[in-house]
Amino acid sequence: MSLSQQIFDHYEDPFHQGPCDYPTHRGAAEHAACGDRISVELRIAKGTIEEAWFDGEGCQLALGAASLLMEHIEGQSIDALGDLTHKDAAALCQMKMTKEEADCSQVVYQALMTAIQSPLDELESDGPTLAGPHLGDEC
Repeated sequence: MSLSQQIFDHYEDPFHQGPCDYPTHRGAAEHAACGDRISVELRIAKGTIEEAWFDGEGCQLALGAASLLMEHIEGQSIDALGDLTHKDAAALCQMKMTKEEADCSQVVYQALMTAIQSPLDELESDGPTLAGPHLGDEC
């Protein structure tokens, strides 16, 4: 595999790898053939992706593509992402890929699409709330 310099740079110094503070959406995907597992957490407000974070395990291509895609989508509207295809996401890598390499780069696209369609409820988001204690909470 001949990685593009851009993918290698994102793999070496990833953009937004780790947990998102106060996520509103979460999704995950895996490429079982080579063991890539990527999770994506987003904070979406008023139809815009305010923060995009990823975590997981995988090859240099999968993790580099995850970093690259998180950087690309942050600040974009959900409507704009409705037109994003897995081929568009792979094209961000700026390299010619075999079928297997394309599968590695697309696991993050699958996790992103799952996250967009998977809003967290208020209890899962760990965000600040104005609600009082829950019945099970100790005083």
